[in-house]
Amino acid sequence: MKKLFNLFAICGVLALGYLFLYGDDKFEVVLDESNKADISSISEVDVEGEGEYEYLDEEKASDCTKYEKYDEVEKYCYFECDTDEECALIEKKIENELDKLGEAYDTFSKDFQEFNGDLDVLEAKSDVVYSVSSGEKYEVASGSESKSRNKIKNWLKDILPSDFSDEYIARLVIYVDSEDDVAASVEKSDIAGKWDIFVNEASLVDGEKEMLFTLIHEVAHIVTLNSSQVDPDIMESVSCKQFYLDEGCPKNYSYFNSFYRTFWEGKYEVMDGYDTADQESLIAGKKVEDFVTEYAMSHPVEDIAESFAAFILNNDIGKVGTVASEKVNFFSSFSELIELRYSMRQALKTYLNENLS
Repeated sequence: MKKLFNLFAICGVLALGYLFLYGDDKFEVVLDESNKADISSISEVDVEGEGEYEYLDEEKASDCTKYEKYDEVEKYCYFECDTDEECALIEKKIENELDKLGEAYDTFSKDFQEFNGDLDVLEAKSDVVYSVSSGEKYEVASGSESKSRNKIKNWLKDILPSDFSDEYIARLVIYVDSEDDVAASVEKSDIAGKWDIFVNEASLVDGEKEMLFTLIHEVAHIVTLNSSQVDPDIMESVSCKQFYLDEGCPKNYSYFNSFYRTFWEGKYEVMDGYDTADQESLIAGKKVEDFVTEYAMSHPVEDIAESFAAFILNNDIGKVGTVASEKVNFFSSFSELIELRYSMRQALKTYLNENLS
């Protein structure tokens, strides 16, 4: 009998075949179909990553799906099977369970909005502010906890590997504004290299899955806009040779710069000072099939975040056929993001067992 843990069913394709070629005035992506991995036949792999961070926290019994067992000693979920066919069938069942979240995200993102104003306004409305310290310790800095606020805090802690939180998260600010459709936002912290996450507790009325999806989208912004990706010291667009962002100048080999030059440069006009509430004007002239969601059409920053969320939530990594699918597959070129995807999807299994509203 084989005893397997389902890394590749969760993790997807390790090397899809994107080749990035840089020069002074040249950038292109070559998609080599021959390099795509056949993940259906891979079950046993070494989980040691090669990325900058090793996003592999220990699992809990609650992380296992109904098809898996839990190893109390090694601290991981696994399943048992006798034949390759039986193993593949169980892997597929686990994939299908996780795919339910991906399908739900497609529906949720149609009405998704982020805050696009003065975050001091949200700060003044805060009901609780958590400061995040080493060891992923979330401590109340001001305000008071409640059952729902504690739930939001725990969701964020669960989906993020502890070393990611330690590296990038400064504060979690939870506020209530029932008259605003905005669910969340992120902002660079006063602490160099770190970020504050603002979450509207009122958006919980739309459902717990929606809150979980909101957090994943906001994490995507931190992944693609943090100081390892964007130089915050270059704050003048005239000094930036890349597509300039409010957060600074994207580095040449950054996720965003690669994504922008592949999927936006020379194809779509980007509106300055875009307002995501004015969705109709933002999507004008764009091909729907080139984007994973309508919200992704508003700006390349939102496009890469929505594509990353799809990368985390969807199972069909490796399938190519549309520009939208190529955007999702784009992240498979980076081993550290493969590791992050695996870690986050392992955590998401917990919520499949909890039947979130």
